[in-house]
Amino acid sequence: LLLLLRRLMAAADACGRRVAIKYHPRERESDPFDLLGESSTLVLPKLLPMELMVPLLPPGGLLAGEATTAILAAHWLRPDLSVRDLGTGRGDYAERARALFARHGIGLLDETSLAAGGGNGG
Repeated sequence: LLLLLRRLMAAADACGRRVAIKYHPRERESDPFDLLGESSTLVLPKLLPMELMVPLLPPGGLLAGEATTAILAAHWLRPDLSVRDLGTGRGDYAERARALFARHGIGLLDETSLAAGGGNGG
């Protein structure tokens, strides 16, 4: 899963997209998955709820995250954003969340999503 995230981050960087990471508040380390490295990736404050940061994102941006309600809220709060599921979750909950996201037009993140200019189109 970490290799997938690193590959997607590299693809975003290659497309000229700025990448920001927000870890879950329960993570104790500043970069527990060592995703920052030498990149220009921004780290968002993990104690601030994502729903409060969504209005601050640039128009037409791309937001990707794990199967959480924050993704659904972002999709509703900012229809101009391209909201995608990272697809890293496993198990019954993740499958149900992906089905819910699909019903609301939220697809999985891939290199094609990164190259697209934004918007919620598939």
